[in-house]
Amino acid sequence: MASKLLIDGLVPAVLKRLAPEGRPHTTRHIIALRRAGVRTYNDLIEKLPRLRKSERGTAVWLLGRVNRRSGVPVLLQVLVDDRVQSIRWDAAVSLSLLGGQRAIRGLLALARDHTNDDDIRAAATHALAMSYEESALDFFVRTFADSAEHTEVRVQAAEGIAAVLGHCDRRTRRWRRAADVLLPLLSDQEVEIRFWAVFAAGSLRVTKARRRLRALTRDRGRASMGWSVAEEAKDALHCIQHGTWPETDAFARTRGSDNPATRRSTSQ
Repeated sequence: MASKLLIDGLVPAVLKRLAPEGRPHTTRHIIALRRAGVRTYNDLIEKLPRLRKSERGTAVWLLGRVNRRSGVPVLLQVLVDDRVQSIRWDAAVSLSLLGGQRAIRGLLALARDHTNDDDIRAAATHALAMSYEESALDFFVRTFADSAEHTEVRVQAAEGIAAVLGHCDRRTRRWRRAADVLLPLLSDQEVEIRFWAVFAAGSLRVTKARRRLRALTRDRGRASMGWSVAEEAKDALHCIQHGTWPETDAFARTRGSDNPATRRSTSQ
């Protein structure tokens, strides 16, 4: 199995899971990998650090989708060492897809280690959030509550809270603890933190937040992902009342913003 050709063996199954319109583009990138000498899964692991940027990105993407956890160590190394931010974040996404205790332990260690670059810690926290990792909940809650923490790490921690507790029994102690942390952050001076506190409060359906959320529907502060606290507060109130986030026009919300990001959350 380890020697099976990527193009002839592993890759067709990966391509079948893609939307039809995305397959030709992905196939071209995988063919470029083969031209670079990557023909087996072992080649993918061994040659990855020496590949050019575009091929390296494809290799990192592919490692997360061939369902082999033996790729975890090299992906953790890419997350720490690669000089290209987008590739580091692609490695984080691939780690979240592979999952398993080795990946989770490695990601938690990276996220907690303040000697690491903040972007690495944010990417690791993002991967934990995308994994819906319950063992990371204490880290998520403490990190989002910590005003001394880097903003992007806090943002990813807020997504983690929403991912883990978005469908949790609201009578549990862990839900109540997270809700208690979120409520004062709805009044945080930093717009990015207010925005993500609103998002998490909506995801957890924190009814005690409704009064403050109504006030925030007049807050025109705009988060880096492109839309305002006011817009998010309106949607959060809808989620608390109806149990689901409303349909949104992400393009309309990001129009006029320098940041075209349109993610809502890992919890949906």
